[in-house]
Amino acid sequence: LRQSQLGSLFSSCCTMVKRKPDEEDEAFPRGKPSGPSGTSVAGAASPAPAATVKQAGEAATAAAPGKKKRRQAVPKTEAAADEGQEAAGAALPFDTVASPQAVRFAPRLRPVDLTEGTLLMAAVREATNEELTLSLPYNLIGFVSLAQAVEQSAASEPLPKLSQIYSIGQLVLAVVTSVVEVSEKRQRIELSLRPTLANAGLDGESLAAGMWLPAVVQDEEEHVLRLGFGIAGLQGLLKKGELPEGMMAKPGCILQVWVVSANVSAGTVRCSMKMGQSLGNAPLKLEALKAGFLVHTRIDKVLTAKGAQEGENIGLVATFCGSLVGIIHCHHQGPNPIKYKQRLSARVLAVVPGQTTVVHLTLLPHLLDWTSHATALHSVGIGDRLDGEVVDFVARFGVRFRCSPRAEPGKKSKKSAAQIAGFCPMPRLADKEQEKAAEALDIGSSLECRVLGYNYLEGALILTRRAYDLQEDTLVSLTELSPGQLVVGTVSRITEFGVFVKLSEYVSGLVHLRHLTDVPLASVSKRIQVDSKLKCRVLRITPEKRQLSLTAKKSLVKDDFQFTAFEQARRDMLVTGFVSNVQSYGAIVTFYDQMFGLLPAKEMELDEAPALGMAVKVRITNVNRKRQRLALSLDLASGKSPEELGATPSAGSGARPRHGAFPGQIVSELEAVRCTQDGVLVRFKGPPAKKSEDEEAGAEQKDVFMRGFIPKGHLSDEAEVAEKRHKKLAKQLGGIKDFDKASDDSEVTGVKVEDEGVVLSRRFNPAGIEKDAEVDKDEKEDEKDEKKKHIPLIALLSLKPSMHSAAQDGSFVTEFEGLEESRFYAGYIKDVRDFGALVSVGAWRLSGLANKGQLTDHFVEKPEEEVTVGQSVRVLIAKLDTERKRFKADLRPEGSAKNEPAVLRKEVGAPVKMTVQSIRGLDIICSAKGGIRGHVHVTQLVDIDSLEAGKGLEPLETIETKSMIDARIMQVPKSSESTEGAKNKITHLELTSRPSLMKDGLPASDYEAAAVRWKTIKKGAQVAAAVAEVRKGILWMEVAGGLRGRVVPLDASTDLTVLNSLPEHYQVGQVYKAHVLHSSSAKKQLDLSLLGADSTSVLCKGAKVLARLEKVEGVTGKGVAAFFQLPGRARGFVHITELFDFWAQHPRKRLQPKTFYEVSVLTPADPDAGDNARVELSIRASAVFGRKEAAEEKRPMKADELQVGQKVSGYVVNANDKGVFVALSRTLTGRIRLKALSERVIQRDAVAKLHPPGELIKDATVVEIDAESGRVELSLRKGGDCDILTIEQISVGDIVTGRVKKVEKYGLFVRLDGSSVDGLVHISEVSDNASVSLDSYKVGDRIQRAKVLKMEGTKVWFGIKPSLFDGEMEDEEDEDDEDEDEDVEMEAVEEKPKSKTQNTPEKTKKSAAKKSAKAEETEEPAASGKKRKNAPVPLEKLGADSDDEAPWQRAAAVAGLTGKQASADGEASFVFADFKASVESSDEDEGQDDEDDEDDKAGKSKLS
Repeated sequence: LRQSQLGSLFSSCCTMVKRKPDEEDEAFPRGKPSGPSGTSVAGAASPAPAATVKQAGEAATAAAPGKKKRRQAVPKTEAAADEGQEAAGAALPFDTVASPQAVRFAPRLRPVDLTEGTLLMAAVREATNEELTLSLPYNLIGFVSLAQAVEQSAASEPLPKLSQIYSIGQLVLAVVTSVVEVSEKRQRIELSLRPTLANAGLDGESLAAGMWLPAVVQDEEEHVLRLGFGIAGLQGLLKKGELPEGMMAKPGCILQVWVVSANVSAGTVRCSMKMGQSLGNAPLKLEALKAGFLVHTRIDKVLTAKGAQEGENIGLVATFCGSLVGIIHCHHQGPNPIKYKQRLSARVLAVVPGQTTVVHLTLLPHLLDWTSHATALHSVGIGDRLDGEVVDFVARFGVRFRCSPRAEPGKKSKKSAAQIAGFCPMPRLADKEQEKAAEALDIGSSLECRVLGYNYLEGALILTRRAYDLQEDTLVSLTELSPGQLVVGTVSRITEFGVFVKLSEYVSGLVHLRHLTDVPLASVSKRIQVDSKLKCRVLRITPEKRQLSLTAKKSLVKDDFQFTAFEQARRDMLVTGFVSNVQSYGAIVTFYDQMFGLLPAKEMELDEAPALGMAVKVRITNVNRKRQRLALSLDLASGKSPEELGATPSAGSGARPRHGAFPGQIVSELEAVRCTQDGVLVRFKGPPAKKSEDEEAGAEQKDVFMRGFIPKGHLSDEAEVAEKRHKKLAKQLGGIKDFDKASDDSEVTGVKVEDEGVVLSRRFNPAGIEKDAEVDKDEKEDEKDEKKKHIPLIALLSLKPSMHSAAQDGSFVTEFEGLEESRFYAGYIKDVRDFGALVSVGAWRLSGLANKGQLTDHFVEKPEEEVTVGQSVRVLIAKLDTERKRFKADLRPEGSAKNEPAVLRKEVGAPVKMTVQSIRGLDIICSAKGGIRGHVHVTQLVDIDSLEAGKGLEPLETIETKSMIDARIMQVPKSSESTEGAKNKITHLELTSRPSLMKDGLPASDYEAAAVRWKTIKKGAQVAAAVAEVRKGILWMEVAGGLRGRVVPLDASTDLTVLNSLPEHYQVGQVYKAHVLHSSSAKKQLDLSLLGADSTSVLCKGAKVLARLEKVEGVTGKGVAAFFQLPGRARGFVHITELFDFWAQHPRKRLQPKTFYEVSVLTPADPDAGDNARVELSIRASAVFGRKEAAEEKRPMKADELQVGQKVSGYVVNANDKGVFVALSRTLTGRIRLKALSERVIQRDAVAKLHPPGELIKDATVVEIDAESGRVELSLRKGGDCDILTIEQISVGDIVTGRVKKVEKYGLFVRLDGSSVDGLVHISEVSDNASVSLDSYKVGDRIQRAKVLKMEGTKVWFGIKPSLFDGEMEDEEDEDDEDEDEDVEMEAVEEKPKSKTQNTPEKTKKSAAKKSAKAEETEEPAASGKKRKNAPVPLEKLGADSDDEAPWQRAAAVAGLTGKQASADGEASFVFADFKASVESSDEDEGQDDEDDEDDKAGKSKLS
């Protein structure tokens, strides 16, 4: 934009729009003063005047002393002038004379004042992956896109995210690129940080030391960074050591640097990250002034309002750098008072170009130091309530406050030096009538405010005073919410993927479709409407993305316990979550705040396993605190509520006692202080004690040191190592001493113990007083029990590595309910008795008995000879006694499970006689006396071997209600007891009535193998499957109760009639023999086939099978036209040349998706490819039905099957600047070079549009064959390349024709017609006089005649001067007339075979020249001055183009109307180069199938 354009934009205050991409790198010219040179002025782009804060009117001066000053309204005259200035939008803050004394007011910047090229200081407010949000002066907000935040062209590798490059509060220099009007009262300011734009106007001469400029990192060396300023010929150098810690400085990143020195001749600029001195008083051109410069100024004028008191002002006017003038708004004057003629340092805040460039300065301390104010601002959270002292008020802008923490009710707020500045915009001052609310404010009064955000540039809090915002239940930020919190909102928007819920004017969240109900819905329920209330819980908060996820699942909303932190996890705790993911290894159950656990795959194999998105209640079976992992189970029998385990909704509270250590805790910093005969006394650091209510909340917590005892056997897992360690510690501590509970070892110097310990018990008496005494109850119960108060607080510890590992992986058991039968645990021997040994697997009080028979595999007489106290053992829980809370242990290596009586195994296979109660679906429900219930699935009524492939049985027809049925017990699940007690036990049995299993004496394993489960279904297995339903063309079958699989039509039958009517041939209840094609227990997917196990083996080469067309593909690349579904989950594809025998136009349009076709297998699938294998197919009649191919229908499979000059056809599979690639068959592709596509030149960028993929190319000529590489070159030119004029056929003196190929300053390059020969027409051979110059010729102009002057090798020189052809004009005209007569005669007779005798070179040259001349005789250059023989008919007479008309048909019509001759074969010659890209050859525009059939018939008749 030029200076005049900027001036008009400034004066009109129009809304800016984004520039075009090609203008992006243009430098922004900075506005120059319109007055005489040397006069630099600065005004204001913002016409809005500022009424001072503390402004006092006439009434204020007359007020009695001692009363509070009250800010009066702006005088009417001044207010009217202000309103007029703001409405005009172009008023300047100075008079016509450009001088400091002419400035009348110091306004603020508004969006309407910002023009393209405005330079601003800014601070990063938010950084996302797509853009930066910046805080601008005067509470404005701007946006920087990713492309404008970094220099992508300078980056040698992908740059990190913007959040890693820029930090919140970081100061930057920005340039305005556009101001887009989003709505009537809202504008979006687009900015750029790129140095090429920000430093526009600077050059090597104007660059000076002391400038503060943005620079981009161009290269990174070992110790130095090379920087670019966007100034030609200059490169900056910066030492890496000067970079602040954590700053990103990779190539492409933008830094703010201080110019130390500049060597223009060497092209180097020495830079530093540390700010130096200001620029000083040296004169500076206005074009070189940039935002961010630190300058030395002098205050030349203090602007005051009417009635203002002494020391108050509404702005300042300062001069700097010679005669430059800047204005300082009252909000940017800093804390100290300023006087007239005072000299001080200031920083350039903004430079606004226009008719008169406006310069804004700032005196804020943190901006002068170029430091971020984010840390101080973040000490106050968004949503906090503060006490704000009114500082001042600016009309139509807002109120400034000095904020301090909110005072408690009845107390005054504390004023301190740490007060933070705040600003309340006018719209947030009150709900209505903001101006009146502002006038009612008293300067110095304290008001309640609430924080809405931060202004990082000016270091102020964004406040609100609206009554709605000050309500207790109003949310203003996501940070006020916490996961699991219960909220109530209003539905604001309903989408396909969920519901948006508005919690307040500032906070909205999304309830995903999966979280609307416990069971996911396919769409949003109709009961949920816009503006309806919805109760939810906070599921997840992502502040950096401003995202809030909510859940409305009733199971989660009504649950009193919210699982939000890992510290809350307890073994056997019952928690509620939802299934967020299902994998082969299990399901992921997610809770609040991205807490999750794993539900193993074996749990998902159960019939009651939840599906994806469902709410589910689970039991925590394992807690791995080291890896932060949870194992879950659907078995809730032994689960306990969080309240029973002491867990609380608050994160981290858990069930930990309020003081002291707890079992399973890992403790460190152990010091041995005394060694006794039985162990070692230690001192360790415990958790801090809970404060009493009387203690001050702000008091620091002191470290609490506890005493512990480690038994000798617990010093190590190995007895010998434990003994040696005990002796070593005894020696270091001065020998063995007795335990004295009254002794104080706090002053004893201890010996450090390297290993970490595990707490076995909170309280233990090493002296044997009340042995095994311990207290694990709540602290309140301890205080009531006076007898236990004398027990010293000594914890029992263990240094065994096995116990340490168990505590880390969560297998350390602290409660009896955490034990599982038939599971191994790491344990230790507590005591040895005559009848066995007492063992523990975690906490000391958890004891179990291992009888003598369970100690070892051999006979044991004396247990003390086999095991010792403290010995580490591997314990198998053999039996649990839940009433007495005891367990039986087995210490034998192989366990004792094989010796236990197998009561359940004896019942499996037992015969039963049951009464049929009903038939539910495919299950027979039956019962017997004694509370026995059972069911027989229909697949358990017949043997698999009795079923024939493809033939089904209906066994349910013979079953009647109340009849008796003989069965055998196949499986007995765990008994479920009613709440009344053990008397009413109800046992449900899974039965079978297969004839082969009704025999006596069969092993139990036969019955267990007959039970079909997910884990027993393997690929290739045979199963009995019953038809459950036919839905959407899929046959759904059950192989067991609740276990379904699908059969696609191609795997159901080979009869096409059956495939088209599945419901008529398959009835519910029919049982078939099926083969498993695919099984996934985790995803609950099962694919079956009714054709037999070898259904996929028929897909061999040459096989004929049925296939279902899935989709039609584009042929780009490999030429694949369609994909088919085959039997056995196989997939196949068909090449475009294998669709039909004849060469059809648009063959893909003839295909109908979802239709069955008979196909022939050309290439079987690779067995090593697995499920990704693809079979190559053909649907040509010759391949499928054996139809005989015609000669023109044969597909050449190899290059050696072709001959040069042979005519071939094929389909375009690719087209680019290398040529057009034509598929001649599925294995052979030929190429047509660009020069062989047409007689005319075709532009490279138009080739792909002229020949789209799938286009039929007919009768192409083979011009070159490379049998070794299989390369075939084709041509569409008439006669192939046989008539091409070569360099050998040209001699000096020949007269030729051609076209201008290139124009140079020394001559023309001409391409001969019908040839690839180029020659030079020197500038001296163009014309006999100066009337015709090289400028008269353009590329493509016709050269009617040229004479060969000289030849050297392949170089040819031509001449086109008229003097070269004197005496030859009459002969040529006679020859042309004769040639025309001959052509007329040739058109009247049939074309005769070509003579075998070759033409002489001269005849060939003339023939080629004549053909080219006749074909383009209407395209003579304008310079020739000759008239065309045939005047062209206007194309408007041809009418609109028909969509069904091919380009060459259109060309034929044009040729007929314009009088152009047709080609030899009857078709109009079609010039592809003249065929514009706007006429695209797509599948939809190239005709219909009926026309294609007619073309095919016409083609066949022509061939015949």
